[in-house]
Amino acid sequence: MNPLPEAFGLHENADITNAQNETISLLSTILGLQPKSSAGAGKSREEIIEDIAIFVQKNTPPPYIESEIQEKFPTSYEESMNTVLF
Repeated sequence: MNPLPEAFGLHENADITNAQNETISLLSTILGLQPKSSAGAGKSREEIIEDIAIFVQKNTPPPYIESEIQEKFPTSYEESMNTVLF
């Protein structure tokens, strides 16, 4: 979807720098939206962040084993989707 940096005469590291800047901006925005203090009742900021981290960790699927995927869906000219999957 996004053109490569070379299309604009930029070095390929420009894409890496752009991704890093977008990540920093996203995380800064998330941290900026967090409440700075609590009213004493409920969870603290750290507890909320910990709960979210645990939720994400529990719902993240385990990494797949590439050799099993390659064996189950071999790359071939007739099955271009297997190439994309692998």
